Amino acid sequence: MLLRNSLWHLSGSALPALVALATVPLMIRGLGLEGFGGVMLITAVVGYFGVLDVNLAAGSIKFLAEHHARGDSRRFSETFWFGLGFYLFLGSMVSVLILVFSDHLLAVFFKVSPNAQADALLGLQIAALGFAPLQLQNYLLVVPQALQRFDRSASGEAFFGVAANLVSAWVALQGGGISGVLGARVLISLLSLLWLVWLLKRLAVPLTPALPSPEVWRSLASFSAHSWLSRTASMLHQYADKLIVGALAGPVALTLYSVPNQLATRILGLTYRLAAVIYPRVSALAATGEQQQLRTLYLDATRILTFLNGAVLGMIAITGEHFLAEWVGTEFVALGYPVLLLVTLGLLMDSLTTLPSLV
Repeated sequence: MLLRNSLWHLSGSALPALVALATVPLMIRGLGLEGFGGVMLITAVVGYFGVLDVNLAAGSIKFLAEHHARGDSRRFSETFWFGLGFYLFLGSMVSVLILVFSDHLLAVFFKVSPNAQADALLGLQIAALGFAPLQLQNYLLVVPQALQRFDRSASGEAFFGVAANLVSAWVALQGGGISGVLGARVLISLLSLLWLVWLLKRLAVPLTPALPSPEVWRSLASFSAHSWLSRTASMLHQYADKLIVGALAGPVALTLYSVPNQLATRILGLTYRLAAVIYPRVSALAATGEQQQLRTLYLDATRILTFLNGAVLGMIAITGEHFLAEWVGTEFVALGYPVLLLVTLGLLMDSLTTLPSLV
């Protein structure tokens, strides 16, 4: 079961990641170096507001898995509605904040040419409107994962992830600009949100509206607060470098940095997906007291994942120079390949903490 879930979870990320890598040259052709860097920078600025998330999704997976294992439908519903209410509030608040301060954010973080400023501002505002539905989408996705139904969650992730990348590339080639690409992504996110609502109904999840009891929300808030540091570190790791490069050197330099960085992180993200399915499984085993089975699962998974990460990242380092030249052109190699090597080394060290943090 765990192997099957791992493969499903991997497919949900692998297909969009491969399509994203394949469409990078098309995006650069349609948007230019500045436009592509602008899309990356807006994504980083909006995504950085994720530091306000106290990682309630991680706590929700843990407790939803435990309550489902015990057959406690009441606490399952209370946990779900507490998390949904939190992400609805967070998403709405951040959307309003970005819209109100969009001009200031543009002035601080965006060194774009005068011709691109209007398009970048509109793109930032569109991305702000898409923040709230994206938060709800990400939270609803944890429910089938907590039930260990990775087959259903992964199929939706794969379909909408591929669609978002293909539609973005098509819009870029049609001259949609920064705002057009980000508008297409927000639209795909809304469609994904509607699909998740339909999926939860099909899974017959016990989601009768219920106010969380003090015991439920305290447990969920306490666990999530402890894991917030991990979430914050992840946000810094994902977005801080792009904000610094974009703000100090401009969107063209950000493109030269982001392309090799995206290659390494996208591919390593596939092995992380294999590991992530262990999280609801160990939560269920811990809830039912099966400590020996949990220990065996952890040690076996650690050996396998360490080998996979080393092999994958080693292959990237060895073949990266040639791949960059064939993928996006020889002009990226001189500046991009050293970045690729450094990112690969950092990701290899970071990957050693994946399973311990999940368990």
